Amino acid sequence: MSFNAWRQQVRLMEALPRLLGGDSIQSVANSLGYGSARAFSAMFSRLLGENPREYLTALKQLSEVRGLE
Repeated sequence: MSFNAWRQQVRLMEALPRLLGGDSIQSVANSLGYGSARAFSAMFSRLLGENPREYLTALKQLSEVRGLE
């Protein structure tokens, strides 16, 4: 794994709990050193296949479905 790929993975691991905790995409992007929320979202989408909002919505729906079981 290249340094760049490793750094993106670390940033993603830092971002997920913060996003799940309700921090805005902009504030997470800024704190992780991205110049814009758009740049952060592009990295997020490249690694996880969905933008942050779509990913969080899917997690919320999954947790609601699991809560019904």
